[in-house]
Order: sequence, then C-alpha cells, then structure tokens
Amino acid sequence: DLTTKVTKDIKAGEKTITVASTTGLKVGDLIVIRSDMDWPIESDTKKAECNVVEAISGKVVTLRQPCQDTYKASEIRQVVSFQPATLRLQDLEFRVRQTGNNSVVGLGVMNMQNSVIDRVTIRNAPYASSQLYGCYNTEIANCVFEKANEEGQGYGLATVGGILYNVHDNRSYGCRKLCDFSGDSRFGATRNSKAIGFIELNDGSYF
Repeated sequence: DLTTKVTKDIKAGEKTITVASTTGLKVGDLIVIRSDMDWPIESDTKKAECNVVEAISGKVVTLRQPCQDTYKASEIRQVVSFQPATLRLQDLEFRVRQTGNNSVVGLGVMNMQNSVIDRVTIRNAPYASSQLYGCYNTEIANCVFEKANEEGQGYGLATVGGILYNVHDNRSYGCRKLCDFSGDSRFGATRNSKAIGFIELNDGSYF
C-alpha cells in the first residue's frame, strides 16, 4: 500500500493529483487524501476524501471522481491507498448477545469498493447496527436494524467518510438514529450519498 504526500495544490473539481511517489500504487486502488485541516462541520472531522485510481502517469494520478475540496500541498498529512476489496452480504442475520456496558457494533466495514449489503438483519448491537468507514460506491438495501439504542449513539446505520453510499428501503426498529452520514479525522466527511425509502418503527429516531 502507498503512503505519500501531494507535491502540488489540489483544486476542487480536479481529477488529477501529483504525488511524491507512486511506488506500489495500482489502477483500481482505493485512495484517501488526508488533510490536517478541520472540515467546517464538526471539530473531529478533518478535510479528507476517498477516491479510486483511474490512471497513473509518472507522479500524476488520475482519479475516478472529481476532488470534493481544495487542498494546499502544505496542509496534506498523507495520501494512502488500499488494494481493491469488495464485500457482498445477502440474506444474513447477525445477533449480538450480552454486551454488558460495552459499546458494540454489529457489522463494521472499512475501505471496501463496489459493495452490496442486501437483506441483512442486525439485532441488539447498542452502539451501531452497522458502521462503514471510508468505503466507495456501496449499496445498502432491504436490511433491518434493530435495537441500536445506546444513549447518544444508537446508529442503525452510520457511514464514516467515503463516497457514493446508496441507502434505500431499509427498516429500523428501536434505534435512536436511523442513518447517520458522518466523518472523522482519517476519512473525512461522507460525500455524495443518499438515503431513500427508510422506514422507522419507533418514536425518536432521526437521520
């Protein structure tokens, strides 16, 4: 996997970046641009974003999606890459038992591309039924999230950074929050995502 820095400022809307090294980087890799700057929505979320490598020419890397933000080379902490990995989950049920006082996530997913989570049921994980970190182009459909009810947390579904999440036709029972598009210091904010046809069957849940 690549860990390097950019050597040239990046403008929002550009699809190419210039880096110090491309050793080990391959077309199709997931790439994450990480900045030291806070994203202007919450203090723990840095300005960062995920993308996919379309082409490499010398030290110039072409990305599949246009960059979402403007970055100065001096503010970039690092650019990292991950080899392509895809997740397919279908017709499964996860049930958490005896969590005690622990914050438990029923299903955690990180750095995946072009994944589908379909007809999956996750019960009794108090912190989050499912939490996805820095993923690219993920569909989550026809799932059931039940009793993610930890005080102040309780995510039926939480995305933490990444881009292109398509969340539709899921159901939530007894969760504090149905769907939370969020971010953090590693993956930045969740970008270009949508949630439709989400049904909650208890009072007090919200996006």
